[in-house]
Amino acid sequence: MDDFSSEGAVVSTTDQEPSIGESTDLGPATKDARPFQRKQQYWWSRLLLVGLRVLSLILVVMTIGSLAARQLWLAELLASLRLQQVLGLFVAILLSIALRQWRHAVLLVVCVLVHATWIVPQIGNPIATKRQANSTDHTIKVVTINVLTRNMQHEQILAQIREFDADIVAIVELGSQLASTVGDELVDQYPHQILLPQDAGNFGIGVLCKSKPNGHTAIQFSHSLNSIEVDFERFKFIATHTLPPMGSGGFRVRNEHLAKLAEHVRSEVKRSKPMIVAGDFNLTPWSPIFSDFATQSGLQRAFIGLGVQPTWYARRDLFPLGLVLDHVWVSDDLSCDCYEVAEPMGSDHRAVVVTLSPSGETAGASSDSH
Repeated sequence: MDDFSSEGAVVSTTDQEPSIGESTDLGPATKDARPFQRKQQYWWSRLLLVGLRVLSLILVVMTIGSLAARQLWLAELLASLRLQQVLGLFVAILLSIALRQWRHAVLLVVCVLVHATWIVPQIGNPIATKRQANSTDHTIKVVTINVLTRNMQHEQILAQIREFDADIVAIVELGSQLASTVGDELVDQYPHQILLPQDAGNFGIGVLCKSKPNGHTAIQFSHSLNSIEVDFERFKFIATHTLPPMGSGGFRVRNEHLAKLAEHVRSEVKRSKPMIVAGDFNLTPWSPIFSDFATQSGLQRAFIGLGVQPTWYARRDLFPLGLVLDHVWVSDDLSCDCYEVAEPMGSDHRAVVVTLSPSGETAGASSDSH
């Protein structure tokens, strides 16, 4: 409503905008909200800082623990999780920068560098660069597939093996039922089969060959665990499966298996026969024991690219949960032309498929595998 003053001017009783410099009363609700918001921001920052400190402590302890990987099984487990630790470290570094915790950031960067000394040497592949002079007529296609003993999806396994159409297939965790099926269903594609199934435990093993080998031998590099050595005219092939290094006993047996295998391979390589070794090694490339095996055996892991795609745990495509445990190793007479980690087939592992080429004077070595 409008009121008339004594001078006759109209005076509005509605609210007016305050002029510049005029004090404004925001009301008690607004005044009360500001301290609450500041308090809320304070507690969020405190919560993030506590979370950062806890995460940093865990990652630093894991990094330090991994340094004892040659001596302790738990430390080697931490070393096997280097990629996962690096992912966690990057998250922690970004959080440290956001919270301006520079000492945290520097410490975490040091941890990244510690892991990088083990990761970086394993993601470059020198044997993949020697293939330009190789003939495609002399390639050898090799598959190692851990089928999981209790896996009853045999049709998927057979379909995958057929699709690979490899020259040599190493089957790990081979049970008697699958061995019988393989013998019946794949005999035309693989007429030469060496099958040592086992139902009690997960250590049955087999080798499928397209061409006839000169002979084969069952070898035990550790007690009661069979490996298969197949002798061709110009190269040898070994399928193997080590015990998982869980607990001090499993850790010791796995390492002894690798040491005896390396010694055996070294003696064969000295006889000028190229060597291919494939299977489930229960060993990641980031473990110092992996590097020790490479040095002692004289072999190199066959792969192309970064080679970090997990071969276990393969039931879900979640990288942080997976490890690279299945490998194909070759002597320096061979180079790698192709590397692939296959799709799931009901197992907790995925198959590894490589195509190899003899190099130099061994160019005819694979002719007997066709």
